[in-house]
Amino acid sequence: MNINALIRFLDRYLKWCKEWEKPEQALNQAFGGLTMFCELYPNEEQRAVDLWYEVYKPQFEKVVYGI
Repeated sequence: MNINALIRFLDRYLKWCKEWEKPEQALNQAFGGLTMFCELYPNEEQRAVDLWYEVYKPQFEKVVYGI
């Protein structure tokens, strides 16, 4: 698995976040996947964390919390 696989994973959960009745579940699962990725690929951790905070977290928060 590489960072591109993580991006596909997060994109899929962002899509589901917009579709699910309880979008916070998709947010929580996406974050869980991110943490698992970081455990499995510690050399990619900084790139993954930066991707989360700079790209995905704001998008998830907009859907879930409207911010």
